[in-house]
Amino acid sequence: MASNLVFSNIGAGGTPPNVLGLTYVLSVTASNSQATLPTGFASGGLSARIFNFGAAAVQIVFGIGAQVAVLSTAGTPQPGYVIAPNAVEVVGIPATCDSFAAIGTAAGPSVVYVTRGDGL
Repeated sequence: MASNLVFSNIGAGGTPPNVLGLTYVLSVTASNSQATLPTGFASGGLSARIFNFGAAAVQIVFGIGAQVAVLSTAGTPQPGYVIAPNAVEVVGIPATCDSFAAIGTAAGPSVVYVTRGDGL
């Protein structure tokens, strides 16, 4: 039986995916794991594709200069995005972003892959 499923990686506005940088790998534990000024990360698009290859959720934050990732808790929201285990998310990041950090919800480690670009 033929499948009617169609998969697409077309980004916002119908633009095809455009990887504009390298893929960075960060081993994330239950304490702040920082990728301070990773070489080449400052140039690229306005999106980051994040793949959390791990059994625990992670919270990741992007910004300029050194970043500190802190887990959000009830009544204490924190900057960043929570990425579910074994999930892929595409998030918007500032044009001037040159760094990121992440923290895991468990000891882990979880391996997090981050790729910068547009329409990822």
